[in-house]
Amino acid sequence: FEMAAVIVVVGMLMMKVSFGDAAAGVVEFSTELIPRSSPVSPFYKPSRSKYEDLKDAIQRSKKRASASKIEAPLRPGGLEYVMRVSIGTPPVELLGIADTGSDLTWTQCLPCTDCYNQTLPLYNPRRSSSFKTISCNSDACLELPSTDKSCDQKNVCTYQYGYGDNSVTIGELATERFTLGNGGRNASSAVLPNIAFGCSHSSRGTFDKSQNGLIGLGGGGLSLVSQLGGSARRFSYCLAPISANATTKISFGSDALVSGSNVVRTPLITDPSHPTFYFLSLQSLTVGNSKNQIPIDASEGNVIIDSGTVLTFLPEDVVDQVSSDLDKTIKLHKVDDPTQELSLCYKVEGSDFESELPNITAHFKGAHVVLNPINTFLEVAEGVVCLGIVPSTQISIIGNVAQVNFLIGYDLAAHTLSFKPTDCTKQD
Repeated sequence: FEMAAVIVVVGMLMMKVSFGDAAAGVVEFSTELIPRSSPVSPFYKPSRSKYEDLKDAIQRSKKRASASKIEAPLRPGGLEYVMRVSIGTPPVELLGIADTGSDLTWTQCLPCTDCYNQTLPLYNPRRSSSFKTISCNSDACLELPSTDKSCDQKNVCTYQYGYGDNSVTIGELATERFTLGNGGRNASSAVLPNIAFGCSHSSRGTFDKSQNGLIGLGGGGLSLVSQLGGSARRFSYCLAPISANATTKISFGSDALVSGSNVVRTPLITDPSHPTFYFLSLQSLTVGNSKNQIPIDASEGNVIIDSGTVLTFLPEDVVDQVSSDLDKTIKLHKVDDPTQELSLCYKVEGSDFESELPNITAHFKGAHVVLNPINTFLEVAEGVVCLGIVPSTQISIIGNVAQVNFLIGYDLAAHTLSFKPTDCTKQD
């Protein structure tokens, strides 16, 4: 292949990836992360304010956490992840929502009987010499829930894959040649000959015309992360602050090792009934210098970490206690949220408001993570900041704001998740 630059949007950030030739089987690579709303972003819209984007993201975060069951709703464009890869022979572009909360990677395919409008040309499997459908007794087909699959008359595995916002994709399971790229100085690109994916002939819901599918990065067997296998079962990323015009990176394989004296690790919990999600055990929170720890449900794997959700969601009684402790500590003037989305808000002067807000320490099993105000408060309007920790009656989520300025490493073989405080704007 000729070298070609591509873009991946990660929450409020994007990944810029370069693809090129590589030895077969190489699955170690790094890609750049760029703030989504930065003027350097090709998706930058000067007519749209960062507060409008944030409000939309907050609304989608709430919809995600209020799902009636543990499902990953589709997150359509905007501030969410979008990943561009090459598939097929000859290669064509797949620009899909990168979703750490689902597994199936898919793109809209011809013939498309009920497809949403997309900017890119529709993928035509008949023009790819490396496209192969998957039989119903294949391992990949068996990875689909029994309610989500069926067989056609030719014994081809077909699927109906739904999301928490009622979006759905329907098609046939197949394998294709995927090319994943390099962005690190010592990393290589990877050409993967037989990646299982969905060839979608019917897709409807909250899809954006700028994307033509979805990239599944969850923990289940069908996800792209799982199919990379080997050393790529380790990946890490560093999310720069929303306002930063700085590139950072996400790494896979040996380049993703998180090390150093200030690294803390907590167990990554596997739930066989929900293999897609990355569960952690959050035991308590501490506001500022208080000696009072706010306890959280003591069960193992009581929260998931999700880089595609903006807010952090916790049980209502926990959020009430955190809000109460913060309000006793913060001396700023309380105001209403102009977006009417969040509850605990304060008036601030200038951009250096962090010094007037306390840290919150998250006590995970085996790891104490100090969340700075940039991890817990959002500037929702000029001079107004609001607490970005909100109540959930369903699932608890550590969102991407809480992950800013941490190098976060997922070691899926060792079942650990690492946090390393890092200025992600200065990451090597």
